[in-house]
Amino acid sequence: MKTIVACILLLTVVGCCSMKSKASSSEAAATETVLENTKMLNEGYIKGTIVYSDKPDDCAYTIQLEGKDKVMYDPMNLEIDFQKHGEQVWFTFSPLRRMNRCIKANPIRLTDIKKGT
Repeated sequence: MKTIVACILLLTVVGCCSMKSKASSSEAAATETVLENTKMLNEGYIKGTIVYSDKPDDCAYTIQLEGKDKVMYDPMNLEIDFQKHGEQVWFTFSPLRRMNRCIKANPIRLTDIKKGT
C-alpha cells in the first residue's frame, strides 16, 4: 500500500515539474517575440501581411497592416520570395507619387523587407 501511495506521489511531482518547464519555455518564447517586435519597431519597420488577390482590376499582391484600420499598400517591387498569401513581413517603404493600380491600396516602393514571426 505504501508503495502505491509513493508511486502516485512521485508521478504527481514529476507531472507538475514537467508542466512548469513547458510553461516557462512558452513564456520565454513569448518574451523573445515581444523583444523582437520592439526591436523591429524601434528600427522603423512596420508589420504587415501579404495578401493575394486574383480578382480583375485588383492588385495581385498587397501588404495589409495590422490594426483596426487594415491599411493596404501596393508594393511595386515585391520580390518573388515574398509573394505568398498570408506571409507575415516587416518592411520599410517610400510612398510613390503615381496613379494607383488598384482602388484598395496605395503604391509604395519597398526599401527593405524581412520575414516576420
